[in-house]
Amino acid sequence: MDITNYTTEDFLLDSSFREWVLRPNATLNIKWEKLIEENPGKRQQVRLAREMLLHLPQWKHQFQTEEKTLLWKQIHYNLKEEQVEIPVVPIHSKSTLEKRRIRKNDDYTWLRVAIILIIVLGLGYFLMPLPGDETDVEEPAVAFVERVTPPGVKAHITLGDGSKVILNANSKLTFPKPFDQDRREVFLEGEAYFEIAKDSMRVFSVHSGGLETIALGTSFNVEAYTDGFCNVALVSGKVIVQDKVANDKSDNKGTTLSPGEMLKYNSRGFMVKAFDEESVVGWTKKLILFEHTPLPKAVRVLENWYGVKFHFVNQPENKISFKGRFQDETLQNVMKGLSYAAGFSYQIDGDRVYITFNNSQIQR
Repeated sequence: MDITNYTTEDFLLDSSFREWVLRPNATLNIKWEKLIEENPGKRQQVRLAREMLLHLPQWKHQFQTEEKTLLWKQIHYNLKEEQVEIPVVPIHSKSTLEKRRIRKNDDYTWLRVAIILIIVLGLGYFLMPLPGDETDVEEPAVAFVERVTPPGVKAHITLGDGSKVILNANSKLTFPKPFDQDRREVFLEGEAYFEIAKDSMRVFSVHSGGLETIALGTSFNVEAYTDGFCNVALVSGKVIVQDKVANDKSDNKGTTLSPGEMLKYNSRGFMVKAFDEESVVGWTKKLILFEHTPLPKAVRVLENWYGVKFHFVNQPENKISFKGRFQDETLQNVMKGLSYAAGFSYQIDGDRVYITFNNSQIQR
C-alpha cells in the first residue's frame, strides 16, 4: 500500500484507515505503524484525519439510492467548473485546513470535492458504521426553560416560534429551547393566555392538569391551578382538548372546541359550555371580575393578584360568593367594595389581609 501522495481527504476515504482509527486491532496497528514509519512526512495529515474522524458524529443513516444519486449529481456539477474555490469548514478547534483550488486535471479532484461536500452537507457518508456495528449514538439532551411568576406578578413571554404567552401570577411555564422540528410543546402549572403563531407543519400543545390542548394558529386561555382540575377557554381559532390518561387507554380523539366554548375538566369528567370572554381572560387586561364567585376561588384570585395571604376570623359555615368588577384597582379599593356586600371587616397589614365576618349580616 502506497500512501506517498495521500492527502488528508485520501486518508479519510481509506476504509482501512477508518477501521484502524475507529476499531483498532493488532493487525491494523502493525500495518499503519509501519506505513507511518516509512512515510514520516505524512504524520501531520494522519494526525489531522484521525482528529476529524474522532470528533465528527458517527452517523447511523443508511443512504437510499435517491440520496446517493443526488449526492453524485452535486459532485459532477461542481466538476464542470474550471476552478472551484472550496471554503474552509472548521471541524475541530485543533484542526485547520488550508484553502485549495481544485482543477479538472487533478487526479484527486473528485475525492476532494466529494469529501468537502459531504462535510458541508453533514451527510457523514464516510463515517457510516461498518456492517455489524450496532453502537448506539447518544442523542443530545434537550434544554428546557422555566418561567415562574410569584404571587402578585404576571409575565409576558414570546416563545421561539413567535407565539405569545401571558403568564398569570403564581404560575409556571416550561418549554424546550428550541422547539423540536416536528412539534411545539409546553407544560403549564397555573394559568396562561396563549396567542399561537401559525405553523402548518407543527401543532402547538399545552400540557396542563391532565389535559393536552392542541392548536395551530389560535388564542385561548388555560387555567390549571389545582391538581385534577383544568379549564380551557377558546377565544379564536380551533383547539382539540385531549384527556391524556384516556388517550393512553383508547382511541379517543379528544374534544374540539369552537370560539366562545370552554371545557371544564375534573376527576369526574368534563363538560363543554359557553363562557363570557371578559370574565375568563379579563385578567390579561388588569380586570378582576367576580360573578357569584365562591369564596375559595375569590381568595385565590386576590392572593395571586396582589401577592398577599388571607387570614379569616369567625368565618361562617354557609357558602359565600362575591360579585364585583374592579379595573386596575388597588387592594384597598377591592377589599372596601367587597366588604360592603359580603358583610365583613378587614385589615391589611403588609402582605397579610385579616378578614372578620359579621355572621348576623351574612345570615340575613
